[in-house]
Amino acid sequence: MYKARGGQINALERPVFFEGVRLDPENQWIKLAELTPWAAIEKRYAASFEGEDTGKVAKPARMAVGTLVIKERYGFSDEDTVQEIRMNPYLQYYIGLPGFTHEPPFDASTITRFRKRVTPEMLVQINDMVIGRTRAGDEEGEEPPEGRSPSGGGNGSGGIISEGRSPESVKANGNESEAVNAGTMILDATCAPQNIRYPTDISLLSEAREKLEAMIDRTHAAGATDGKKPRTYRKRARRDYLRFVRNRKPSWKLLRKSLRKQLGYVARDLSYLDRILERHPDPLGKRDMERLSTIHTLYG
Repeated sequence: MYKARGGQINALERPVFFEGVRLDPENQWIKLAELTPWAAIEKRYAASFEGEDTGKVAKPARMAVGTLVIKERYGFSDEDTVQEIRMNPYLQYYIGLPGFTHEPPFDASTITRFRKRVTPEMLVQINDMVIGRTRAGDEEGEEPPEGRSPSGGGNGSGGIISEGRSPESVKANGNESEAVNAGTMILDATCAPQNIRYPTDISLLSEAREKLEAMIDRTHAAGATDGKKPRTYRKRARRDYLRFVRNRKPSWKLLRKSLRKQLGYVARDLSYLDRILERHPDPLGKRDMERLSTIHTLYG
């Protein structure tokens, strides 16, 4: 059953909504704020201003680092990050604002200055502190905040920017034993490196034919053909190949015909080289012999 309700909440008539409910202490941003070593961050951030005694006072370290964490967790643009912070009281608490405000705390262009001060290496260090790889107390002479153990914190967040999209340079959540890079893991099969083409690809046959023709030229130049160069029909073979590849929608009949022709050219060149190698064992170098063996496998 549904009972219709008249009217809508009017922001102008009732500026304070929901009876002034406080922020939820179980919110992820509240918990992350408690886990983040702001004192250590302040020390590193202040060090980037050494020697700069003039100019406008910079934004606090918590605001700079917190903004970049929010941006990387959600994958927002600079403008969207500012708007999200403006609308979300939890995000405003995370970056250190004393109370909720409808005004943006800074302009979107300020995030560019934040990125210049807060390097990816600094984010890695902060992330390590949060997940327990290094303790903020080790550098500050303090014990970790209550409820945070050296093994990674009590809220299961797994890191300061472990959710959403994060920079490649920031380490992922893991144990100490897994910190060593053991290689590269490919997560998307569409990005897998591909060093060979499908064996029936006409372009592969055409490439093999061209290499065979070059080998025949070298053996002839070395005098291994007894003064008579074998006929390779290379111009005709090249023309047949181009006729196929320039056809945007080749028919099955054209495909089979083109494959048959390229296989014939390759077979002819292989027979020439086999006869030459029977009479002259060493007209080709080691690299050519390896290629010749590969082409035999391809043709077979």
